[in-house]
Amino acid sequence: MKELEGVDKQEMDRDTVYGADTDLSGTATPPALPPSVEEAYRRKCIQLKQRTTEVEEANDAARLRLARLKRQVEKMRLERAFLLEQLAKRTSTNVEDSDGSPSPPPTVSEASLHGSSPPLITSVPCPSITSHRPR
Repeated sequence: MKELEGVDKQEMDRDTVYGADTDLSGTATPPALPPSVEEAYRRKCIQLKQRTTEVEEANDAARLRLARLKRQVEKMRLERAFLLEQLAKRTSTNVEDSDGSPSPPPTVSEASLHGSSPPLITSVPCPSITSHRPR
């Protein structure tokens, strides 16, 4: 019976300190705030939601841009490999050279220097270079 009296006294002390309707299990409702504070919290919550949406949209745009850039880099690496392969095919090594170095470029003959006929220069446009001009 004395233990029961002690429990009742503890409960009574708790009720006087925290209030009779307070549940100490963590589910107690906080005291009501003044309407001006409630409105300020509501506006702040709306602002934070808008900012979160903006940051998520910017993040999505950056992720998309990064994916595009990675695809462009991969495409350029493939193009470089192709061009190096084509260059290797077109530059033949001179068999007569003992060191196996590539043959030197053709030289301009004396006749072409004195005006007999101009040298024929042909250029082949590279579509990948002409289509990606800096803006």
